Amino acid sequence: MEVIDLPEDGKVRMYNYKEGARLIVDRALRSTKLVKGKKERKRTYYNVVMAFDIETTQLDNLNYNPKRDPKQIAKFNITFCWQCSIEGCFIFGRNIEEFFEMLDTAADELDGIVICYIHNIAFEYNNLCDYFLNGIEDRENDIFFKTRSTPLYFRYRKRFEFRCSKLLTSKGLAKVGKEIGYLKLTGDFDYSVQRDANTVLTPMELNYCYRDVMILDKFLHKERDDYCRITKKKVCHICHLPYTKTGYVRQDTQKNFSYKPAGRHVLSQTELSEKKYDDISPALWGGYTHTNYRYIG
Repeated sequence: MEVIDLPEDGKVRMYNYKEGARLIVDRALRSTKLVKGKKERKRTYYNVVMAFDIETTQLDNLNYNPKRDPKQIAKFNITFCWQCSIEGCFIFGRNIEEFFEMLDTAADELDGIVICYIHNIAFEYNNLCDYFLNGIEDRENDIFFKTRSTPLYFRYRKRFEFRCSKLLTSKGLAKVGKEIGYLKLTGDFDYSVQRDANTVLTPMELNYCYRDVMILDKFLHKERDDYCRITKKKVCHICHLPYTKTGYVRQDTQKNFSYKPAGRHVLSQTELSEKKYDDISPALWGGYTHTNYRYIG
């Protein structure tokens, strides 16, 4: 463990990936667990708050030749540092391979799932997809896509489930930080500078990384407690949070409508056949707020 001095947050304990693996296991095994689902879908989640973020730099593709290969890209991203938090502990590294080594080490000692939140999951996934796609064939990893390039979640080694806090809030990280009273640092990272894993970061740049995951840590603790208070659950579990913001509405609908005999009867009467679904779906674009009949017919 290293104690670093951050300009905005004072002295902070910073753990490396080896210490991070032990921290994850320790915090998880201390927590309460919850079994969800039935039969083969039964999963056990640890009630811990974890967040993850990366910083990338853009490099020119020296082999770029659109005449030879029209699909070739002119620039690509590389990750020059990563950071995560587990129950308020700050873990930081420069090589992304260390992060996955940390997960692998922790996964070997866990018998349940740790939920890890990312703000804007599409960015992290599209930069690290090669790591997450490894193990798909033998079902070690699992990905469910919301759109072609945006996962709703992805699971790694059957022990880590990555979810998106932006889908849960529909807000940028700066707005989330402002609402919980812990501001995101802005303007302190010059992304026009090309960096790699050996580039020395300034204390303010480290503080920027620290705050990005600590904002999520504080938000998720508050969101978990608020959710339990609203639903009047006795125990607050992070896995109770829905995957998206609309999940709150669906849960309320299920509670007040779907679970009642009269509600189930209405649902059974209005259930669409496959043909009816194909006929009606072109008329429904964007739900209540993002459509206009003059444009879609």
